[in-house]
Amino acid sequence: MDNQYMNYQPKPQNKFVTASLIFGLLAFITSMFLITPFIFGALSILFAILSRNGNEKMSGSAIAGISASVVSMLAAVFMVSMVYYLIFNVPEYREMMNQQYEQMYGESFDEMLEDVQNGTFDPNNLQPK
Repeated sequence: MDNQYMNYQPKPQNKFVTASLIFGLLAFITSMFLITPFIFGALSILFAILSRNGNEKMSGSAIAGISASVVSMLAAVFMVSMVYYLIFNVPEYREMMNQQYEQMYGESFDEMLEDVQNGTFDPNNLQPK
């Protein structure tokens, strides 16, 4: 009896596709941090590009890795932009930042910014209370 499924051999798994998906998910998980989503996202995109063999289409997992990377990088840029906007344009948040910074370092955030502008700021002298 001939079985047509007997000679079926699965296509070998491309490790670059798996790496792309894993790094894409890591970028998504760490999207609340400043730098890590860009590192993981760049690696995910690189591995997705490397996963293509010749004229083959990119696999769904590689596309998912790229999508997660792009979303996480955009989310990180959005969060940093929102923090910047809130601290420098909304007086209530600026006052909260001043109070927290003063509790931690003994001087306000505004005083630290003045030191930075004057060129007298030394990050080595920042000692938490």
